Amino acid sequence: GVEASLDATESLSLQDIVEHHAAVLQNEEVFLDCLMCGNVSEKSARDFFQQSTQLLLDAREGKSVAHPSMWRPGPTENRLAPLDEVNLNFQSQNPHEENGALIMTYQSPIPSFRGKGLSSEESLENTASVRLLSHMLREPLFNELRTKQALGYIVSSYYDLALSLRPANLKDLGPQCVTIDLITVAILSRKMEPAQLKVRTDEFLTKFRDILLQMPESEIESHATALSTKLLKPTQKLSTEASSHFSKIKRYAPEIGSAASGIPWNNAPVLAAQIRKLSRDDLLRTWDRIVLPAHRSRVVSMVHGSSFPFSEDKAKPRPFAKTVSNSVQDILSLRKEFRPFDMTPSELRNNSSIFARLAKNRPVAALAAASVFGMGYLGWTLFSRSKKRAS
Repeated sequence: GVEASLDATESLSLQDIVEHHAAVLQNEEVFLDCLMCGNVSEKSARDFFQQSTQLLLDAREGKSVAHPSMWRPGPTENRLAPLDEVNLNFQSQNPHEENGALIMTYQSPIPSFRGKGLSSEESLENTASVRLLSHMLREPLFNELRTKQALGYIVSSYYDLALSLRPANLKDLGPQCVTIDLITVAILSRKMEPAQLKVRTDEFLTKFRDILLQMPESEIESHATALSTKLLKPTQKLSTEASSHFSKIKRYAPEIGSAASGIPWNNAPVLAAQIRKLSRDDLLRTWDRIVLPAHRSRVVSMVHGSSFPFSEDKAKPRPFAKTVSNSVQDILSLRKEFRPFDMTPSELRNNSSIFARLAKNRPVAALAAASVFGMGYLGWTLFSRSKKRAS
């Protein structure tokens, strides 16, 4: 817990820090990324990089830097099949934490739009729709679950972007980096246990489809105009621009090569134009594909505080649902069953036989008509992820 971490920190000596620093530099899996922006010449940038790389080589006594086959810039998202659901249950490690947390992450079955020449028109329409739906969902979800039902102190929903990555030595099996659109709902509460928060959220998301059906065309256009205007707003800080450019270099340069013109530096104008073209039917199709119980793929992460401690669910598992409780190792093992994305949409499951069985038990059918499975980060860490992730 926190106390143990503080005790360990206070016990450190200068020699401990020196030895740890040396161990990090000597790790052959550590590699160096570098992007220099601003008033600097190409020669100065190259010299800086070579000097920095030499520090690693010196620390390793002449050993090589990380092999290119190990290239994998950050965490990766694996593909969930339609109807897959992964439920992650963890007890908070802080015994004084009263709040519980729920994070529901819906994975789009269609890969996200990466840029012109890199993605299909289907991906462009889907990404534009997911972004607009996330923009439209935020306020009514907050008003219903936070203001009216007062379920928790934090109630939010947002668009997010994940990466599905292949190591360089597997590049022949598909693109090295495929981007994935996500819709995320997050609630922090000590009023209700996470499982009940999940039920309330599902009820609202079912209601939101009716809201979409009845929403005036003028309101849809207003949302589209607001979001497209936001996307086209110029970047205000050099650090933000550099971070965006660097992330695109790491994602696409291994696939595209050294041709800078092939990297999609700015997708905002293309996305903004597509968002303005979207119709109600486009939005409903995307919503049904990602959120509708008959098709959805999702991870439901629940962290239990002291107000509602974790206890094993005795209910019979739903079809295509998998549960992991209080074990990070089990999550890592489960992820190995799933492959990275390629550029094709997920194939629909034949669920007619499942629904036929469920129809005989209507109470169960209401809950089991859909289920789903697993993404990248552990659920409770998602609160710290940016809700303004750039495309």
